[in-house]
Amino acid sequence: MLPEGLTTIEERAFYYPSKTITTITIPSTLTYIASDAFANSKNVSINISSVESWCNIIFDNTSSKPSNSKLFLNSELLTELIIPNSIEKINDYAFSGMLDIVSVSLPENLKAIGNSSFSFTGLTSINIPNKVEEIGTKAF
Repeated sequence: MLPEGLTTIEERAFYYPSKTITTITIPSTLTYIASDAFANSKNVSINISSVESWCNIIFDNTSSKPSNSKLFLNSELLTELIIPNSIEKINDYAFSGMLDIVSVSLPENLKAIGNSSFSFTGLTSINIPNKVEEIGTKAF
């Protein structure tokens, strides 16, 4: 578990993680994950306490998160994702590689969907709200 109050995970922080690390709990205070922070990390479960906090994290690239990861909200696997109404932009790479996400509900006031934000998920369809002005490269 990462401590509450942590705001940044630097480049290659978990580059060669111990094979015993299977779950990482992300504090709600985290705002930035640098390039390759989790490069070479695979099949690690990520536990969050807030979808809103997760959506506000800036991810430098796809290796800012473990690949083929599972996202848990308060220890429950997220398969049906509901983005809170307070979110106007889904940041780059936010949910990429999370194969268990099969549906997502986007808020009506959403304005932007970042690059690769939902690439390599289990989504089969999506409804884009009318206020969306920008959809990034490889968003889906």
